[in-house]
Amino acid sequence: MALWELPHALLPAGGKEAVSAASLPVPAGAGGYPAADAEALAAELAAADGLRIVPEEWLTDAEHTFSHLRWDMRVFRCRLAPGAGEQLPPGYAWMAADEESRYPFPNLFVRLIRDFGKLSAAEPN
Repeated sequence: MALWELPHALLPAGGKEAVSAASLPVPAGAGGYPAADAEALAAELAAADGLRIVPEEWLTDAEHTFSHLRWDMRVFRCRLAPGAGEQLPPGYAWMAADEESRYPFPNLFVRLIRDFGKLSAAEPN
């Protein structure tokens, strides 16, 4: 069975693996905006898959250890770039917050999606 992932890209040596997730809210105290990482993320996703995004805010840094490697990640809230429309490149799909169970994700992405749900529930309307 194939697993789904959130859009992500490997940054140049010395950077962090960047994971973007459209519509993730910003947790309190998220701090500064690593512009070089955000620009690299947008460029890599556009070049690899044609996914045109605009990283809006840095959310947090996270890490995940697999049996054979470790990912240090920089997590951004993103939106589609102007002019990108609503059409996603092949292999991408929109997912509503209550549809998480329909898509099998690796534990790393499940954790990020669940953190998104907790933050969304805590936000005032």
